[in-house]
Amino acid sequence: MDTSKFPKMKLPEGLFTNYKLAWGKFVDFNLENGPSFPDTAGFIISVDMETREILGNKDKEDNNERWFGERDVAIYDHYVASRKYDGIAYVSIYGNDTATWDVEFHGGFDDLAGGELPEGVTEDEVYEAIGKEADIYQLYEFVWYNKERSGFEEE
Repeated sequence: MDTSKFPKMKLPEGLFTNYKLAWGKFVDFNLENGPSFPDTAGFIISVDMETREILGNKDKEDNNERWFGERDVAIYDHYVASRKYDGIAYVSIYGNDTATWDVEFHGGFDDLAGGELPEGVTEDEVYEAIGKEADIYQLYEFVWYNKERSGFEEE
């Protein structure tokens, strides 16, 4: 996938540092909305793990649509208060000529929702790399507070 024309934000330092690029270049975090938007089940934050950039949606004027893929975005208030995303996170890993695989986290590794874990990789390794509640919340919070950026300016 050519992402050269996508808006981008640099991933915060120290986030997802245990991720192995051999697992796949791209990671999509599909997170649940809170009750503020009952008609929008969730939203997606996409990350290029090779360049360590959050990928926006090109051709979107609305900041939420650009960075979350949806206009209506708001997680549960108690997640914000605890600074941990305690909902169900559906995560897709793909790219780098690797098979696509999907996992579900909810307080730990919950399910392999599609595909297969890469050979020799454990559920705990995947959870530690991309599934921890505090890390997922930090990703959400970073994008939320920086969504006003167009993502096209030079850094």
